[in-house]
Amino acid sequence: MNFQTAVLSILQSPLGLLLIGFLLTSLLGSLFATRLQNAAWERQTRLEVFRKRYDEGIALLDHLSALIDKSYFALQRFLWALEDGNDDEYIKTKEQEYFKMVVEWNGLLRSNRNKIRLLVGEAQANRFLDYGDDGRPENPKSIHYQHVKVHNIVLAVKEGKLDKVTGQKEIERYNWEISAFLEDLTTVFAQRAISLSLLELPTETLGEAAKTKPPSPKS
Repeated sequence: MNFQTAVLSILQSPLGLLLIGFLLTSLLGSLFATRLQNAAWERQTRLEVFRKRYDEGIALLDHLSALIDKSYFALQRFLWALEDGNDDEYIKTKEQEYFKMVVEWNGLLRSNRNKIRLLVGEAQANRFLDYGDDGRPENPKSIHYQHVKVHNIVLAVKEGKLDKVTGQKEIERYNWEISAFLEDLTTVFAQRAISLSLLELPTETLGEAAKTKPPSPKS
């Protein structure tokens, strides 16, 4: 009996079959355990990414709400200061407070747009800042350029080119626009969170905004 025949005889014996079964069971069990471990690791990683994205989104909503509110009320107080009876020093103080907010607003403009685009979507990012509005200053669609428009109107009131009633109407219209924007932004983010879409990039075409020129700082 040669070696090959002897090995074959052993493998075909009850003991050999038991040994083969044991080896196969160990190998398959190890592979199955590895797959389970990898699946658990993947689920944990996705959960951690989701939590991070969710926390970033909540922080963004808080940040934008505070920034928009502070900017709006600073502009409103500036217009109120232009009422009859207020001295020049008081008006100057409110104007300086407002322009301090303008600097903060402009300094965070692209950063805020990029965060909205990543965490919520291109449509809401364009609603916050649409570079195309640079060519339609009298009928802007986005929040930033609507702010620029009402900013220029209040300055015109200060210079006596427009009346205060017109200025107040424009500020009230702008207040409605920013309120609607923040409500819709929160709704869209919540919908993405519920559907776990925060783990994916927004479905809108990426890079679309890069086809238009960035805004020039006007407010």
